[in-house]
Amino acid sequence: MAENYSALVVDDEGHLRSMLRALLKRMGITNLYEASNGTEACEVYKQKSPTLVLMDVNMPGMNGIETLQELRRTDPNATVVMMTSMTSRKMVEASIDSGAAHFIRKDTPMKEIESILRDILASCEGTSS
Repeated sequence: MAENYSALVVDDEGHLRSMLRALLKRMGITNLYEASNGTEACEVYKQKSPTLVLMDVNMPGMNGIETLQELRRTDPNATVVMMTSMTSRKMVEASIDSGAAHFIRKDTPMKEIESILRDILASCEGTSS
């Protein structure tokens, strides 16, 4: 059940965090956390250990790939979905190589993002926080 999961939304743009938070709430996830940059994301992750992290690739300071690598050092089982509006093969490969569970373009229709996230959460069964 989605209500047993928690999620951390990491994006430097507040309106995108709000949009993703609304989607996650609609999915039944009630334990939601936010961070506006990579450093903050690492701190929140260490304190809350969310089931799922949705993270922007392009952020000032510590970018999404660097943050993903730090989260995976903290927790090798961290489930992180990378999101971006600008996709390159190199960026996708770097994300997957660094341990991302999935890579989603921000212009993907919300129903499709929801379906992807539900599949990822289903694969987390038994490991939720």
